[in-house]
Amino acid sequence: MLAQPFTNLLSGQLGTRLQWERWHRCPCTGAEGAARMDCPLCIGEGGTYDVPSDIFRAGLTSVSAKALENMRTRLGPGLVGDASISLPANAPAYGLVSANDRFLVPDALDPLEWIITPNTPLLLPSGAQVGEVYGLGPGGSSLVPSTLPAPGADGRIVVTQNVVVRMKAPRRFMVVTDLGKLRSWVPGLPHPFLLKQIDMTVR
Repeated sequence: MLAQPFTNLLSGQLGTRLQWERWHRCPCTGAEGAARMDCPLCIGEGGTYDVPSDIFRAGLTSVSAKALENMRTRLGPGLVGDASISLPANAPAYGLVSANDRFLVPDALDPLEWIITPNTPLLLPSGAQVGEVYGLGPGGSSLVPSTLPAPGADGRIVVTQNVVVRMKAPRRFMVVTDLGKLRSWVPGLPHPFLLKQIDMTVR
C-alpha cells in the first residue's frame, strides 16, 4: 500500500508528539459573525474548543523564508503561516481538521505570565503547569503569594482581585489553511496543513 510507509514514518519516533483541539463556532455569532460579549458559552470569543485529543505523532516542520515569500504571492498575507503539519492516516484528526483548529506540542513548554482581573473570567491554556501566583499586599506596596480559585463549571477562573500567574503551557499552532486543497491530495496519504504559531503572551 502506497500510503503505509508515510504513515509509519510520520507516526513513528521521527514524528512530533501533538494534540488536536477542534474549534466550534459559537451560535451567538449569528449570520453576521460578531460574537456577543455577554455570551455565557464563549465569553465574546466567538467559538469554543474541544478538550485536547490523545497524544499522537505527525510531521511538524517550520516554513522557510523562501517558502513564506512564495506563500504571500500565491495566498495573500492573511493566509501565510510559519509551520506546516503532515497528518498520517492514523492520526485522530485525520480527515476532520478545519481552519481555526489548534495543535498543541506537549513537549515544547513556553513560559507565560498572565494577569487575571475580577471582570474577566479566564480559561487557562490546556496542559498549563501553574507556577507562581501573586497579588498586591496591604497598601499596594508589596507582592504577596496568592492562589487560584477552582475553575467554575465552564472551566474559567474568576478572581476577586487582580493576580498574576506564571505558568508553562504547550506551544500552540492554529490551522490557517488546508494545503491538500491547493495541490493533489490522495486519501490515505499524509494530509498537509499550513499553521500559524499562536502568541500566548497576549489574550
